Amino acid sequence: MDYLVSWEFDVFDAATPIEAALQARKAQIRPDTIATVFTVWPKDGSTPVQVDFTELADEGKIATM
Repeated sequence: MDYLVSWEFDVFDAATPIEAALQARKAQIRPDTIATVFTVWPKDGSTPVQVDFTELADEGKIATM
């Protein structure tokens, strides 16, 4: 199946779109990040699902992120 996956992050006071994207990317890859929630939309029109990797790791469903 095909999916569309998105991740959202608020960036404040960036001078340019590139700077905003860079700030978001730095937050995403930081080892202690909490930016681990994704929204996944199945391309078949099914209901979207939120996937929180921190929550899944805390529940022991995946390896620690």
